[in-house]
Parts: sequence; C-alpha cells; structure tokens
Amino acid sequence: MNTLQELERMEKESNEIEARMTKIEEDGLKNILKHFDRIHDKLFTFNNILIAATLHFPKLVPFLYLPY
Repeated sequence: MNTLQELERMEKESNEIEARMTKIEEDGLKNILKHFDRIHDKLFTFNNILIAATLHFPKLVPFLYLPY
C-alpha cells in the first residue's frame, strides 16, 4: 500500500474516532444535566415538605409545646 494512502486512511480513522468521542462527550453532558435536574427537583420537594412540617407540627401536636 502506498504511504500516502496509508496516511489518508489513518487520518480518516482518527477523524471518525474523534467524532465518536465528541458525541460521547456531548451525551455525557446532557445526562449529567438531566440527573442534576432530577436531584434538584427531589431536594426542592423534600425541602418544601420539611418547611411545611415545621410550620404545621405545633398545630398538629400542641401538647408537646408547653408555654413558658
């Protein structure tokens, strides 16, 4: 095989590998953002539940809170 043809083949293969790696990188970033959004939504909901429980717990169980 000619040296020039061999170099062209190797360049083509390296470009294909680079394109695949770029796609994998982009997909990874999309997945990270998707999972971060899920975690953020769950923590936000949990935080709201804790706030609601803190505000309404004295009304639900008044005998635990004795006046000073």
